[in-house]
Amino acid sequence: MFLFGNLLFSQEYCAGDQISQDHQTQEFDVCYPCDTCDPWSLSQYVGDIIFLDMSASWCGPAYNSINFIDELEEYWSEQNINVKFVTALSDIDEPYSCEQWGIQGTPGSPLIVEDDGRLFDWFHDSNGQYPSYVLIDHEMRVRAKPSNILSNSNNNSCDGEGMEGDCLNTLISNLLDECGEGCSSGTCDDDSACNSGDNADCIYADNNLDCCGECTAEIDCAGICGGNTPEDDPACSESTGDCPTCIIVPSEHFATVQSGIEAAVDGDTVLVEPGIYYENLVIQKSITLASRAIFDDLSNWVGYTDEYYVINDNITGTVLDGSLDTNGDGLESVILIDSPSDECIEPLIFGFTITGGN
Repeated sequence: MFLFGNLLFSQEYCAGDQISQDHQTQEFDVCYPCDTCDPWSLSQYVGDIIFLDMSASWCGPAYNSINFIDELEEYWSEQNINVKFVTALSDIDEPYSCEQWGIQGTPGSPLIVEDDGRLFDWFHDSNGQYPSYVLIDHEMRVRAKPSNILSNSNNNSCDGEGMEGDCLNTLISNLLDECGEGCSSGTCDDDSACNSGDNADCIYADNNLDCCGECTAEIDCAGICGGNTPEDDPACSESTGDCPTCIIVPSEHFATVQSGIEAAVDGDTVLVEPGIYYENLVIQKSITLASRAIFDDLSNWVGYTDEYYVINDNITGTVLDGSLDTNGDGLESVILIDSPSDECIEPLIFGFTITGGN
């Protein structure tokens, strides 16, 4: 899903580590749903399963994930009250306030606490980027640091080994199974449930979604799974960013540029919203990868004062940064164009600031 930011701290806790009593009782100010709420600490959720979303107010992909995080909290609040969601927001007011972050999604959800860097310091994954996620079990042990919500690609031992490919819902279900009667009233014997056979209450997928929360029906022009919104409805142009045939990054279904590329087929356009994307991209098909500069009048896209400089905001504001080598040895380029066979591919790449990489 969704991975951006800079490596600022070393990791305090790895998967399997018990959180110290001092850190469990460390209090953090709550800024949403109220700024007069009592402070929050991890110790308030001892015995529960905690999903902690660590975000920064300047991080576009984190901001665009708010609705999805809120939907997940609503889903789990209906499935099992022992699953708790908390957002730790850093760099508040740069540019979004805590209230602006909160009301962007479901009103009153989730609990947002002000992170002065300590929570990120303790729990960020091996990529060291925002947003970062951590799952903490009922015994206050760090169990997993998934790379995103729908499919986990983190395989560093500190992030939790043997969990690659598992979605967040599967990881939570496994922790509920381990928690047993402390988190549930019985076992699940329903073969139609997502967790049939587990030592936990039955968990069911929502309509038109699989157990991971991915859509199993057609997504309509307004981005609604299984919906039938008319094509001329204003909601259609809003959800597709005025590009109804584009794959939009980031969006509910495509948190990273690479995920958008992988979903595309020859002839598709992957439209990337402004932001900084720390990725090393691999393109193996004839697609268009573009920022919103593709819609701009670029007759005057550069200026000159002693030297040339780019003046188009979509070009300067949509950055592909390959400095973190997210794909490992041999794939350090910011963009690698690689035909999977002897066929010729002709991707079009348009309107980015490209930096980093090797």
